[in-house]
Amino acid sequence: MGWPHGVPQVQTPLINIAPLYDQQAANGTLWFTLKTFGVIMLMLLPRGISPRIRIDILLHTGWYKMIVLSFINIFVALALIYGNILGPGGLLVR
Repeated sequence: MGWPHGVPQVQTPLINIAPLYDQQAANGTLWFTLKTFGVIMLMLLPRGISPRIRIDILLHTGWYKMIVLSFINIFVALALIYGNILGPGGLLVR
């Protein structure tokens, strides 16, 4: 058995690539690429998946919904303070 025309000759490459390859450099390049991709996704995804907020809808929400909620919050806070549940001497104070 053997090779039909003798032992095959191994041809050496014109450029020896072994000194150019470094495991630490390859790992660093891989991690840099993955981290860069992650940061780009963190910057682009919120912009791509969130809707465009129109200024008239934002103003309507602020004036007609948020002001009502803020007044409710003020009245609940006052009721908790005057009912001695919160504040100095209240039930929920440590």
